[in-house]
Amino acid sequence: MYKIKIVWVVLMLVSVTTLMSQSFIRQKVLVGPQKGVMDLRGWQFDKDGMVKLNGEWEFYWKSLYTPTDFERFDLTDKQYVQVPGYWNRMSHREEILTGFGYATYRLTLLVDDQPQEMALRTMAQVTSSKLWINGELKSVNGDVANRVEEAKPFYRPRVDHFVPKGERIEIVLQVSNFFHHKGGVWGNIQLGTKEQIDRTVRTKSIIDFVLIGVVLATAIYHFGLFFLRRKELSYLYFGFICLIIVLRVLTTGNHEISNLFPEIDWFLHIRVQYLVFHVGLPLLGLFIYELFPDEFHIGVVKSLVLVCSIFTIVGLLTPPVFFTQMITWFQVLIVLFCLYVVVVMSKVVRRRREGARLIAFGFFFFFLTWVNDIFYEQGVIWTLNLIPLGYLVSVFCQSFMLATRFSNALQTVEIQANELKAISENLERKVELRTEELRQKNETIQKRANDRKKFIHVLCHDLSNPIGGARSFLELMSDPDSEAEISDHKKELEKMMDQCLSSAIEIIDQTRESMVLEDYKASMNIERIHLNETIREALIHLDHIVRQKDISIQVDIPEYFVIEVDRICFMNSIFNNIITNAIKFSSRGGIIRIKSDHSDSEIRLIIQDFGIGMPSEIASTLFTPQEGTSRRGTEGETGTGFGMPLVKHFVEVFGGTIDVESFEGSEKSNSHGTTIFISFPFSPPSLSSQQS
Repeated sequence: MYKIKIVWVVLMLVSVTTLMSQSFIRQKVLVGPQKGVMDLRGWQFDKDGMVKLNGEWEFYWKSLYTPTDFERFDLTDKQYVQVPGYWNRMSHREEILTGFGYATYRLTLLVDDQPQEMALRTMAQVTSSKLWINGELKSVNGDVANRVEEAKPFYRPRVDHFVPKGERIEIVLQVSNFFHHKGGVWGNIQLGTKEQIDRTVRTKSIIDFVLIGVVLATAIYHFGLFFLRRKELSYLYFGFICLIIVLRVLTTGNHEISNLFPEIDWFLHIRVQYLVFHVGLPLLGLFIYELFPDEFHIGVVKSLVLVCSIFTIVGLLTPPVFFTQMITWFQVLIVLFCLYVVVVMSKVVRRRREGARLIAFGFFFFFLTWVNDIFYEQGVIWTLNLIPLGYLVSVFCQSFMLATRFSNALQTVEIQANELKAISENLERKVELRTEELRQKNETIQKRANDRKKFIHVLCHDLSNPIGGARSFLELMSDPDSEAEISDHKKELEKMMDQCLSSAIEIIDQTRESMVLEDYKASMNIERIHLNETIREALIHLDHIVRQKDISIQVDIPEYFVIEVDRICFMNSIFNNIITNAIKFSSRGGIIRIKSDHSDSEIRLIIQDFGIGMPSEIASTLFTPQEGTSRRGTEGETGTGFGMPLVKHFVEVFGGTIDVESFEGSEKSNSHGTTIFISFPFSPPSLSSQQS
């Protein structure tokens, strides 16, 4: 950051040095005219370059003398004035001069006798002039007169060629002004060889027209950008600013507009020259406001537009002699505006706005050239009209900044387009996935609907047996002809009928559990439980069933094995179903073993009995509710065939799996019985559990 600041300061210093070098650097020290005479003897134009005839010239107020008058008469009413300079507020015979009047300027040059062709370059005089060199009339700008009715103003820099005769060059210049608030000789008068002056003028014209071409192309380009993006008013304002720059270059300096249109009216020329200031300033304010609306107050913009509109109206409706007097007040407004912009730019740079430093540099350079032109127009300094250079640097900086913004905006659009494309593709993928999910869910729903139809069919079939048996017993018991026979077996019949009704109720209960399984999932209380502790608690509730058949249950499960399930559901709907089935198909006095093992990802619960086992066709459909897998136990116990399908459903709800392995055989063989394998996701035990 420190190095960047150093480079920034160096660039500014180089810019200031370049700007001022033309004002303070000369090829060789030369004393200017003194009391109407300038000694150029010993000055070699080919080596030492051109000279500016800036200094004391003879001045004859309210006299229009020709070279003949100076030869014939001894004119003593002269005084000496600085050229270039205005005669406003000069003192002549105790009279303070105004801008209106006429006068003759005269300068004598002492030179070496050299026959080479020379040239004299004069800028526009205010507002009419005639020039003689060695008694020969060389140029006329407008009509010089001693009365306003006969005078005619005209602006046009001139280059006059001549060949010196002898060692003396006499320059006589008549000037009159009745149309501008300031009168006198404007701008430098340069003397040099014909090649030097012509090259200088040609170079200056080339620079002007290159600048005009570049700025005009920039204006057209930004107008095009505005028509593409109507919301970006900064492009529109900047395009108009570029047009103002073109008009400024055409009407100042070399006054190229006079070369393009030799007969252009002076009044139109001067109005355009001043309107450039009046219109350009509010456009610049609007442009900066569009770039940095948070820092540039809208009230300043409105005030600036209002004041400049007044100046513009005055410049259009009043004569030049009036509106040219207002330039001083407008220059004060320019200085105040520039100071405010300096404050705004300092805020913008501190806040690191996009393009802030580039705009600040362009404005800084532009501000220096504008101040130079203000002092130049006031006659305080006699440099050059440097504002075209300031415009060029400013235009470059602002164009580059706008291009950067446009590029960043385009890049942002491209990024957003890519993001939108990615979002669209992602959305398409999501739609496809969602469609696939819906399809799968629809298939699942359809499958469940079909399963329920089969389930209801099986249910009706299974219920018909116990209910039909109970009905048969009731018909038998209500038959009067069988009353004697029934009385001997009444208790047995009542027991059988109770078994039929209990079996029907059990079928209905398990069916209800199966139907509400999906709703029950949402209300489950999933928690970490110790497997050994939970199984032993469940066995306590089944103790009466175990004692009826004198079954021995062996439990071998580590104390620290933990699974994540709903405790009540695991005990009642999973473990109890499996244990009751193992007891049901075990012989009296049999053994049931409960053990477990684990891997890195799961805990496996193994429940093994040594009962009668089951055939492979029943084992393969044990967990399918549509298949009839119900059988009687070793002591005639009945079942519904729905218990194990429910067990499978609940195991899967907890993220587990269940499998069966069964072998049929005689009770004397050790190769019979059924083993149930249930795997749950492994839940790592806490440190305290392992230590205990």
